[in-house]
Amino acid sequence: MDMNSNLSAETQDNFEKKGWNTPEWIAKSKAVKERDGNKCRCCGTTTKILHAHHRCYITKNGVQNNPWEYPNELLITLCEDCHRNGHKVHGKVPVYHF
Repeated sequence: MDMNSNLSAETQDNFEKKGWNTPEWIAKSKAVKERDGNKCRCCGTTTKILHAHHRCYITKNGVQNNPWEYPNELLITLCEDCHRNGHKVHGKVPVYHF
């Protein structure tokens, strides 16, 4: 099943270019969700689609890490609603440059 089938062609292309549709990210996302008991860390739901959310992004010498290269401690499981609402309230994920 293609989890991204509802995305526009442009969004899907961008999604794939950033590595979100790779075996590495899928494995990292699964590990984070399992660590969090397959429930949203914000509202506790287990019945909605869950996302592994980066708490921050890191660039080194201007190059951003691949999504799966972050330590699990920098990711959190959120349901779709809490993920979307979090971005509405807090805006973009912070980026730290080293």
